[in-house]
Amino acid sequence: MLTLMVVATGRPGDPASDKAADAMLASFSHPSIDHLVERRVVHLEGRMLQAALEEEIREASPSLVVIGSEHLAAGATSVGAAALGHASHAGALGAGGAATTSLAMALVRLALPVPLLVAKSSSVGEFFSAKWEVGSKAPPPPLRVALEASTSSLSMLTWLMARLDPARDPLLVVRLDGLEKDGTEPMQTTRLLATFANEAAARGFGVSKHAMAEGHVAGLPPLVLQERVDLLAVAAPSSKVTPPHVLELLRSARTNVLVWRPAIKQGVQALGA
Repeated sequence: MLTLMVVATGRPGDPASDKAADAMLASFSHPSIDHLVERRVVHLEGRMLQAALEEEIREASPSLVVIGSEHLAAGATSVGAAALGHASHAGALGAGGAATTSLAMALVRLALPVPLLVAKSSSVGEFFSAKWEVGSKAPPPPLRVALEASTSSLSMLTWLMARLDPARDPLLVVRLDGLEKDGTEPMQTTRLLATFANEAAARGFGVSKHAMAEGHVAGLPPLVLQERVDLLAVAAPSSKVTPPHVLELLRSARTNVLVWRPAIKQGVQALGA
């Protein structure tokens, strides 16, 4: 089930606001999935935008929240409505600026116990730009996923594998700051990459391992370009403090970015995902 949510900036019953919200929802339509889509208009009614979104997301208890990269731009001005999509299994987000600061950054900073996917039109990957339609007899192209290997991201791997196709979607497992100054690979890096690779191989996934000397900001954007990654999955702490490198990757990595928090594990299990 997919829920499309439009946050309208006007009062309930305001013609201009309602018209903008209806137009936004109508733009997200496809005959093959319309029967799976619920459309909702949420009015702020005195609430701050960030607080309203947090309240609605927590109430909906989604398995994934998706927001468009146009909401990475700071200083966006209100044009009547912004769309936030979230659902029990997937989500989508439409255009429109309804925030004076970056809406995507605000959602990341909320540290919600749910995966957040920032969908970027500038992605170098081929999966989301391929001319493939839902219900097509031809198989979709492979979804190339790169994820960081850390002690806090093994649950992220498990979550991803439950939603990817092992016969089609390759995994790139990356250990950042994973090399010594002389370029040798320490035992900790070797063991961590082996753990992730073995978990993925046990599910039938093709895996390539990357040990990198660089950190997140210096290492991941070039890897995304080199490997034409469709989805970059990174882990963030469960605390309210979001590391600067996560925010910078949202801006600089030319691919879709999934932000995962360790606390999601309990939340996803509670939702039955």
